[in-house]
Amino acid sequence: MIQKPVQQAGICILLAALTACGGGGGDPIAMPDRPSGLTASIGNGQIILQWQPVPGATSYNIYASTTAGVQGKLLGSSSITRFLDSTVQNGTAYRYTVAAIVAGSTLLSSQSDPFKPSQPAVQRIPNTGQTISYAAGDNGTYSNINSMSYADNGNGTVTDKVTGLMWQKQDNGTPLNWFSAMPYCAGLDLGGSKDWRLPSAGELQGIVNFGRFFPAITAEVFPSTQSASYFSSTSYTPSPSFAWLIPFYDATSLWGYKSAPGYARCVRQGTQSASSFNDNGDGTVTDNVTGNMWQQYDDTRARDWGSAVRYCAGLFLGGQAGWRLPTIKELNSISDLSTSNPSINTIYFPRTSSTFFWSSTSYAFAPTNAWGVAVYDASVYANDKNSAGSTRCTRQGQ
Repeated sequence: MIQKPVQQAGICILLAALTACGGGGGDPIAMPDRPSGLTASIGNGQIILQWQPVPGATSYNIYASTTAGVQGKLLGSSSITRFLDSTVQNGTAYRYTVAAIVAGSTLLSSQSDPFKPSQPAVQRIPNTGQTISYAAGDNGTYSNINSMSYADNGNGTVTDKVTGLMWQKQDNGTPLNWFSAMPYCAGLDLGGSKDWRLPSAGELQGIVNFGRFFPAITAEVFPSTQSASYFSSTSYTPSPSFAWLIPFYDATSLWGYKSAPGYARCVRQGTQSASSFNDNGDGTVTDNVTGNMWQQYDDTRARDWGSAVRYCAGLFLGGQAGWRLPTIKELNSISDLSTSNPSINTIYFPRTSSTFFWSSTSYAFAPTNAWGVAVYDASVYANDKNSAGSTRCTRQGQ
Protein backbone atom coordinates (compact mmCIF):
# COMPACT_ATOMS: atom_id res chain seq x y z
CA MET A 1 0.00 0.00 0.00
CA ILE A 2 1.28 3.53 -0.85
CA GLN A 3 0.60 5.66 2.20
CA LYS A 4 3.09 8.51 2.23
CA PRO A 5 1.34 11.86 1.64
CA VAL A 6 2.99 15.15 0.80
CA GLN A 7 1.36 17.89 2.91
CA GLN A 8 1.34 21.49 1.64
CA ALA A 9 -0.80 24.25 3.16
CA GLY A 10 -3.34 21.86 4.59
CA ILE A 11 -3.74 20.02 1.29
CA CYS A 12 -2.99 16.29 1.41
CA ILE A 13 -1.67 15.14 -1.95
CA LEU A 14 -1.41 11.38 -2.36
CA LEU A 15 1.32 10.09 -4.56
CA ALA A 16 0.60 8.04 -7.68
CA ALA A 17 -3.01 8.91 -8.45
CA LEU A 18 -5.37 9.84 -5.61
CA THR A 19 -5.76 13.28 -4.07
CA ALA A 20 -7.39 13.75 -0.71
CA CYS A 21 -7.80 16.83 1.46
CA GLY A 22 -7.46 16.85 5.18
CA GLY A 23 -6.52 18.94 8.18
CA GLY A 24 -3.08 18.95 9.70
CA GLY A 25 -1.93 15.90 11.62
CA GLY A 26 -4.59 13.42 10.52
CA ASP A 27 -3.81 9.83 9.65
CA PRO A 28 -2.60 9.48 6.07
CA ILE A 29 -5.15 8.16 3.60
CA ALA A 30 -4.11 4.80 2.20
CA MET A 31 -4.05 4.57 -1.56
CA PRO A 32 -5.53 1.32 -2.88
CA ASP A 33 -3.18 -1.21 -4.35
CA ARG A 34 -2.85 -1.35 -8.09
CA PRO A 35 -4.29 -4.46 -9.81
CA SER A 36 -1.96 -7.42 -9.29
CA GLY A 37 -1.80 -11.14 -9.84
CA LEU A 38 -2.67 -10.88 -13.53
CA THR A 39 -2.84 -14.38 -15.01
CA ALA A 40 -4.12 -15.81 -18.27
CA SER A 41 -5.83 -18.99 -19.41
CA ILE A 42 -4.85 -19.42 -23.04
CA GLY A 43 -7.11 -21.07 -25.59
CA ASN A 44 -7.55 -21.24 -29.35
CA GLY A 45 -7.96 -17.63 -30.52
CA GLN A 46 -8.99 -16.71 -26.99
CA ILE A 47 -7.37 -15.52 -23.76
CA ILE A 48 -9.15 -15.25 -20.40
CA LEU A 49 -7.55 -12.79 -17.97
CA GLN A 50 -7.95 -12.80 -14.20
CA TRP A 51 -6.50 -10.58 -11.48
CA GLN A 52 -6.79 -9.78 -7.80
CA PRO A 53 -9.62 -7.41 -6.80
CA VAL A 54 -8.81 -3.84 -5.81
CA PRO A 55 -10.80 -2.54 -2.81
CA GLY A 56 -13.13 0.25 -3.84
CA ALA A 57 -12.78 -0.35 -7.57
CA THR A 58 -16.00 0.25 -9.47
CA SER A 59 -14.69 -1.14 -12.76
CA TYR A 60 -11.57 -2.21 -14.59
CA ASN A 61 -10.28 -1.19 -18.02
CA ILE A 62 -8.26 -3.72 -19.98
CA TYR A 63 -5.54 -2.78 -22.48
CA ALA A 64 -3.63 -5.04 -24.89
CA SER A 65 -0.38 -4.54 -26.75
CA THR A 66 1.98 -6.64 -28.84
CA THR A 67 4.93 -4.45 -27.79
CA ALA A 68 6.68 -4.51 -24.42
CA GLY A 69 6.39 -1.25 -22.51
CA VAL A 70 3.50 0.03 -24.64
CA GLN A 71 0.11 0.15 -22.94
CA GLY A 72 -1.73 -0.49 -26.20
CA LYS A 73 -5.37 -0.19 -27.11
CA LEU A 74 -8.36 -0.28 -24.80
CA LEU A 75 -10.19 -3.58 -25.26
CA GLY A 76 -13.08 -2.89 -22.94
CA SER A 77 -14.06 -2.73 -19.30
CA SER A 78 -15.26 -5.20 -16.71
CA SER A 79 -17.06 -4.91 -13.40
CA ILE A 80 -15.49 -8.19 -12.25
CA THR A 81 -11.90 -9.41 -12.07
CA ARG A 82 -12.16 -11.44 -15.26
CA PHE A 83 -12.08 -10.54 -18.95
CA LEU A 84 -12.34 -12.66 -22.09
CA ASP A 85 -10.35 -11.40 -25.09
CA SER A 86 -11.56 -13.11 -28.26
CA THR A 87 -9.86 -10.63 -30.61
CA VAL A 88 -6.47 -12.33 -30.44
CA GLN A 89 -4.73 -14.12 -33.29
CA ASN A 90 -3.06 -17.50 -32.79
CA GLY A 91 0.74 -17.29 -32.83
CA THR A 92 0.88 -13.63 -31.71
CA ALA A 93 2.08 -12.71 -28.22
CA TYR A 94 -0.06 -10.23 -26.27
CA ARG A 95 0.75 -8.21 -23.17
CA TYR A 96 -2.00 -6.81 -20.98
CA THR A 97 -2.44 -3.93 -18.57
CA VAL A 98 -5.41 -3.63 -16.24
CA ALA A 99 -6.55 -0.31 -14.84
CA ALA A 100 -8.70 -0.15 -11.72
CA ILE A 101 -11.08 2.81 -11.48
CA VAL A 102 -11.24 3.94 -7.85
CA ALA A 103 -13.02 7.16 -6.85
CA GLY A 104 -12.59 8.50 -10.35
CA SER A 105 -8.84 7.82 -10.43
CA THR A 106 -7.02 5.24 -12.53
CA LEU A 107 -4.59 2.74 -11.03
CA LEU A 108 -2.56 0.84 -13.61
CA SER A 109 -1.19 -2.65 -13.14
CA SER A 110 2.23 -3.65 -14.35
CA GLN A 111 2.26 -4.98 -17.89
CA SER A 112 1.82 -8.74 -18.02
CA ASP A 113 4.21 -11.28 -19.43
CA PRO A 114 3.48 -12.17 -23.06
CA PHE A 115 0.64 -14.64 -23.63
CA LYS A 116 0.42 -16.45 -26.97
CA PRO A 117 -2.77 -18.27 -28.03
CA SER A 118 -2.47 -21.28 -30.31
CA GLN A 119 -4.42 -24.10 -31.86
CA PRO A 120 -3.14 -27.31 -30.24
CA ALA A 121 -2.78 -30.57 -32.07
CA VAL A 122 -5.95 -32.62 -31.71
CA GLN A 123 -5.54 -35.79 -29.69
CA ARG A 124 -8.44 -38.18 -29.91
CA ILE A 125 -9.74 -40.01 -26.85
CA PRO A 126 -9.89 -43.77 -27.36
CA ASN A 127 -13.19 -45.38 -26.57
CA THR A 128 -13.35 -47.69 -23.61
CA GLY A 129 -13.63 -51.09 -25.29
CA GLN A 130 -17.14 -51.50 -23.92
CA THR A 131 -19.45 -52.58 -26.77
CA ILE A 132 -22.38 -53.96 -24.75
CA SER A 133 -25.19 -51.44 -24.28
CA TYR A 134 -26.92 -51.64 -20.92
CA ALA A 135 -29.22 -48.67 -21.62
CA ALA A 136 -30.02 -46.41 -24.56
CA GLY A 137 -27.52 -43.57 -24.60
CA ASP A 138 -24.81 -45.34 -22.60
CA ASN A 139 -21.21 -46.11 -23.57
CA GLY A 140 -22.18 -49.17 -25.62
CA THR A 141 -24.51 -47.03 -27.72
CA TYR A 142 -21.54 -44.89 -28.79
CA SER A 143 -18.84 -47.59 -28.94
CA ASN A 144 -18.03 -46.62 -32.55
CA ILE A 145 -16.57 -43.26 -31.48
CA ASN A 146 -12.78 -43.70 -31.63
CA SER A 147 -12.99 -47.46 -31.19
CA MET A 148 -9.81 -48.90 -29.69
CA SER A 149 -7.46 -50.07 -32.44
CA TYR A 150 -3.84 -51.23 -32.43
CA ALA A 151 -1.08 -52.25 -34.83
CA ASP A 152 1.48 -54.84 -33.78
CA ASN A 153 4.84 -53.62 -35.12
CA GLY A 154 6.41 -57.07 -34.90
CA ASN A 155 9.33 -55.88 -32.78
CA GLY A 156 7.95 -56.00 -29.27
CA THR A 157 6.04 -52.75 -29.70
CA VAL A 158 2.40 -51.85 -30.37
CA THR A 159 1.07 -48.61 -31.87
CA ASP A 160 -2.25 -47.21 -30.66
CA LYS A 161 -3.93 -46.17 -33.92
CA VAL A 162 -6.23 -43.73 -32.08
CA THR A 163 -3.63 -41.78 -30.09
CA GLY A 164 -0.49 -42.47 -32.14
CA LEU A 165 1.40 -43.57 -29.02
CA MET A 166 3.77 -46.54 -29.23
CA TRP A 167 3.66 -49.00 -26.34
CA GLN A 168 5.84 -51.74 -24.94
CA LYS A 169 3.88 -54.84 -25.93
CA GLN A 170 4.81 -56.91 -22.92
CA ASP A 171 6.16 -55.59 -19.65
CA ASN A 172 9.10 -57.33 -17.99
CA GLY A 173 6.87 -58.96 -15.37
CA THR A 174 9.13 -57.74 -12.55
CA PRO A 175 7.67 -55.78 -9.61
CA LEU A 176 9.19 -52.31 -9.34
CA ASN A 177 8.49 -49.30 -7.20
CA TRP A 178 7.92 -45.91 -8.82
CA PHE A 179 11.50 -44.81 -8.24
CA SER A 180 12.73 -47.86 -10.18
CA ALA A 181 9.99 -47.75 -12.82
CA MET A 182 10.96 -44.28 -14.02
CA PRO A 183 14.62 -45.14 -14.86
CA TYR A 184 13.58 -48.58 -16.14
CA CYS A 185 11.53 -46.98 -18.92
CA ALA A 186 14.10 -44.23 -19.54
CA GLY A 187 16.76 -46.91 -20.06
CA LEU A 188 14.67 -49.26 -22.20
CA ASP A 189 16.07 -50.17 -25.64
CA LEU A 190 13.20 -51.72 -27.58
CA GLY A 191 12.15 -51.85 -31.24
CA GLY A 192 15.21 -49.84 -32.25
CA SER A 193 14.18 -46.92 -30.01
CA LYS A 194 15.65 -45.61 -26.77
CA ASP A 195 13.31 -42.70 -25.99
CA TRP A 196 10.91 -44.67 -23.80
CA ARG A 197 9.27 -43.22 -20.70
CA LEU A 198 6.76 -44.09 -18.01
CA PRO A 199 3.31 -42.98 -19.26
CA SER A 200 1.27 -40.21 -17.71
CA ALA A 201 -1.91 -41.15 -15.86
CA GLY A 202 -4.05 -40.12 -18.83
CA GLU A 203 -1.95 -42.07 -21.31
CA LEU A 204 -2.06 -45.20 -19.17
CA GLN A 205 -5.84 -45.03 -18.89
CA GLY A 206 -6.00 -44.82 -22.69
CA ILE A 207 -5.13 -48.51 -23.07
CA VAL A 208 -7.55 -49.72 -20.39
CA ASN A 209 -10.28 -51.92 -21.82
CA PHE A 210 -13.35 -51.27 -19.66
CA GLY A 211 -15.19 -54.11 -21.35
CA ARG A 212 -12.88 -56.63 -19.67
CA PHE A 213 -11.42 -57.46 -16.27
CA PHE A 214 -8.72 -59.69 -14.75
CA PRO A 215 -6.98 -57.99 -16.59
CA ALA A 216 -8.84 -54.93 -17.89
CA ILE A 217 -6.84 -54.70 -21.10
CA THR A 218 -6.96 -56.14 -24.62
CA ALA A 219 -4.93 -59.27 -23.84
CA GLU A 220 -4.46 -60.17 -27.50
CA VAL A 221 -2.55 -56.92 -27.93
CA PHE A 222 -0.83 -56.75 -24.54
CA PRO A 223 -0.19 -60.37 -23.48
CA SER A 224 0.72 -61.47 -19.95
CA THR A 225 -0.49 -58.22 -18.36
CA GLN A 226 -0.61 -58.55 -14.59
CA SER A 227 -3.95 -58.13 -12.82
CA ALA A 228 -2.10 -55.72 -10.56
CA SER A 229 -1.14 -52.05 -10.27
CA TYR A 230 0.83 -50.30 -13.01
CA PHE A 231 2.52 -47.00 -12.27
CA SER A 232 2.07 -43.76 -14.16
CA SER A 233 4.65 -40.97 -14.09
CA THR A 234 2.11 -38.58 -12.55
CA SER A 235 2.52 -37.66 -8.90
CA TYR A 236 -0.51 -37.27 -6.66
CA THR A 237 -0.76 -33.53 -6.02
CA PRO A 238 -2.24 -33.61 -2.47
CA SER A 239 0.62 -35.87 -1.34
CA PRO A 240 3.70 -36.16 -3.63
CA SER A 241 4.85 -39.35 -1.88
CA PHE A 242 2.05 -41.04 -3.87
CA ALA A 243 1.72 -41.55 -7.61
CA TRP A 244 -1.26 -42.29 -9.83
CA LEU A 245 -1.60 -45.91 -10.83
CA ILE A 246 -4.10 -48.26 -12.42
CA PRO A 247 -4.78 -51.71 -10.97
CA PHE A 248 -5.46 -53.66 -14.15
CA TYR A 249 -7.67 -56.20 -12.44
CA ASP A 250 -10.62 -53.85 -13.00
CA ALA A 251 -9.25 -50.45 -14.23
CA THR A 252 -9.83 -48.32 -11.16
CA SER A 253 -7.63 -45.21 -11.29
CA LEU A 254 -6.25 -44.29 -7.90
CA TRP A 255 -3.06 -43.35 -6.09
CA GLY A 256 -0.58 -45.41 -4.13
CA TYR A 257 2.78 -45.12 -2.42
CA LYS A 258 5.68 -44.57 -4.80
CA SER A 259 7.72 -46.89 -2.60
CA ALA A 260 5.25 -49.78 -2.94
CA PRO A 261 5.71 -52.52 -5.56
CA GLY A 262 3.94 -52.27 -8.91
CA TYR A 263 4.61 -52.80 -12.61
CA ALA A 264 5.67 -50.62 -15.52
CA ARG A 265 4.58 -50.55 -19.16
CA CYS A 266 6.57 -47.99 -21.12
CA VAL A 267 5.47 -45.66 -23.90
CA ARG A 268 7.07 -43.39 -26.50
CA GLN A 269 6.27 -41.06 -29.40
CA GLY A 270 4.68 -37.87 -28.29
CA THR A 271 3.35 -36.46 -25.07
CA GLN A 272 -0.07 -35.23 -24.07
CA SER A 273 -0.76 -31.68 -25.21
CA ALA A 274 -1.21 -29.10 -22.50
CA SER A 275 -4.87 -28.60 -21.72
CA SER A 276 -6.58 -25.91 -23.78
CA PHE A 277 -10.20 -24.81 -23.51
CA ASN A 278 -12.42 -22.15 -25.04
CA ASP A 279 -15.34 -20.57 -23.21
CA ASN A 280 -18.06 -20.35 -25.86
CA GLY A 281 -20.09 -17.82 -23.89
CA ASP A 282 -23.28 -19.88 -24.09
CA GLY A 283 -22.90 -22.28 -21.19
CA THR A 284 -20.60 -24.58 -23.15
CA VAL A 285 -16.83 -25.13 -23.21
CA THR A 286 -14.82 -26.63 -26.06
CA ASP A 287 -11.79 -28.79 -25.29
CA ASN A 288 -9.36 -27.72 -28.03
CA VAL A 289 -7.23 -30.84 -27.57
CA THR A 290 -9.89 -33.55 -27.79
CA GLY A 291 -12.55 -31.70 -29.76
CA ASN A 292 -15.28 -32.49 -27.22
CA MET A 293 -17.77 -29.83 -26.24
CA TRP A 294 -18.83 -29.78 -22.59
CA GLN A 295 -21.65 -28.53 -20.45
CA GLN A 296 -19.96 -25.74 -18.50
CA TYR A 297 -22.13 -25.85 -15.38
CA ASP A 298 -23.66 -28.98 -13.98
CA ASP A 299 -27.15 -28.33 -12.62
CA THR A 300 -26.10 -29.46 -9.09
CA ARG A 301 -28.91 -32.03 -9.04
CA ALA A 302 -28.08 -35.51 -7.73
CA ARG A 303 -29.28 -38.34 -10.00
CA ASP A 304 -28.99 -42.07 -10.28
CA TRP A 305 -27.13 -43.39 -13.32
CA GLY A 306 -30.17 -44.04 -15.50
CA SER A 307 -31.50 -40.56 -14.87
CA ALA A 308 -28.11 -39.08 -15.75
CA VAL A 309 -28.06 -40.91 -19.09
CA ARG A 310 -31.58 -39.66 -19.92
CA TYR A 311 -30.85 -36.12 -18.73
CA CYS A 312 -27.94 -35.73 -21.15
CA ALA A 313 -29.84 -37.32 -24.03
CA GLY A 314 -32.59 -34.72 -23.58
CA LEU A 315 -30.36 -31.71 -22.99
CA PHE A 316 -30.59 -28.70 -25.32
CA LEU A 317 -27.76 -26.27 -24.57
CA GLY A 318 -25.87 -23.61 -26.49
CA GLY A 319 -28.46 -23.86 -29.23
CA GLN A 320 -27.57 -27.50 -29.79
CA ALA A 321 -28.93 -30.97 -29.14
CA GLY A 322 -26.97 -34.21 -29.43
CA TRP A 323 -25.65 -34.23 -25.89
CA ARG A 324 -24.77 -37.48 -24.12
CA LEU A 325 -23.28 -38.75 -20.89
CA PRO A 326 -19.50 -39.03 -21.47
CA THR A 327 -17.56 -42.27 -21.43
CA ILE A 328 -15.24 -42.70 -18.46
CA LYS A 329 -12.19 -41.84 -20.58
CA GLU A 330 -13.89 -38.69 -21.88
CA LEU A 331 -14.97 -37.64 -18.39
CA ASN A 332 -11.49 -38.18 -16.99
CA SER A 333 -9.95 -36.18 -19.86
CA ILE A 334 -11.08 -32.91 -18.25
CA SER A 335 -9.67 -33.81 -14.84
CA ASP A 336 -6.81 -31.59 -13.73
CA LEU A 337 -4.37 -33.66 -11.70
CA SER A 338 -2.28 -30.61 -10.81
CA THR A 339 -4.93 -29.45 -8.35
CA SER A 340 -7.59 -30.89 -6.05
CA ASN A 341 -10.90 -30.11 -4.39
CA PRO A 342 -11.95 -29.88 -7.18
CA SER A 343 -9.54 -31.50 -9.65
CA ILE A 344 -10.76 -29.51 -12.63
CA ASN A 345 -10.00 -26.17 -14.29
CA THR A 346 -12.40 -23.87 -12.43
CA ILE A 347 -11.74 -21.01 -14.87
CA TYR A 348 -13.75 -22.93 -17.45
CA PHE A 349 -15.82 -25.15 -15.16
CA PRO A 350 -16.68 -22.87 -12.23
CA ARG A 351 -18.81 -23.95 -9.28
CA THR A 352 -17.93 -27.60 -9.83
CA SER A 353 -18.60 -29.58 -6.69
CA SER A 354 -16.04 -32.08 -5.43
CA THR A 355 -18.51 -34.93 -5.82
CA PHE A 356 -18.81 -38.15 -7.82
CA PHE A 357 -19.76 -37.56 -11.48
CA TRP A 358 -21.30 -40.31 -13.57
CA SER A 359 -19.90 -41.65 -16.83
CA SER A 360 -21.87 -43.68 -19.37
CA THR A 361 -19.55 -46.67 -18.88
CA SER A 362 -20.90 -49.66 -16.96
CA TYR A 363 -18.67 -51.74 -14.69
CA ALA A 364 -18.10 -54.91 -16.71
CA PHE A 365 -17.45 -57.09 -13.67
CA ALA A 366 -20.75 -56.02 -12.07
CA PRO A 367 -22.99 -54.16 -14.60
CA THR A 368 -25.31 -52.95 -11.84
CA ASN A 369 -22.50 -50.46 -11.17
CA ALA A 370 -21.10 -47.71 -13.40
CA TRP A 371 -17.82 -45.85 -13.54
CA GLY A 372 -17.38 -42.24 -12.54
CA VAL A 373 -14.87 -39.64 -11.40
CA ALA A 374 -14.63 -38.31 -7.86
CA VAL A 375 -13.85 -34.69 -8.70
CA TYR A 376 -12.27 -34.05 -5.31
CA ASP A 377 -9.03 -35.65 -6.54
CA ALA A 378 -9.98 -37.26 -9.91
CA SER A 379 -10.04 -40.85 -8.62
CA VAL A 380 -11.91 -43.22 -10.94
CA TYR A 381 -14.08 -45.94 -9.45
CA ALA A 382 -17.49 -47.61 -9.84
CA ASN A 383 -20.69 -46.91 -7.89
CA ASP A 384 -24.03 -48.67 -7.72
CA LYS A 385 -26.23 -47.27 -10.52
CA ASN A 386 -29.02 -46.60 -8.03
CA SER A 387 -26.85 -44.28 -5.94
CA ALA A 388 -26.73 -40.51 -6.40
CA GLY A 389 -24.14 -38.71 -8.50
CA SER A 390 -23.58 -35.48 -10.40
CA THR A 391 -23.83 -35.06 -14.18
CA ARG A 392 -21.83 -33.17 -16.80
CA CYS A 393 -22.76 -33.82 -20.43
CA THR A 394 -20.64 -33.79 -23.60
CA ARG A 395 -21.12 -33.80 -27.36
CA GLN A 396 -19.15 -33.77 -30.62
CA GLY A 397 -16.78 -36.56 -29.70
CA GLN A 398 -14.52 -37.21 -32.67
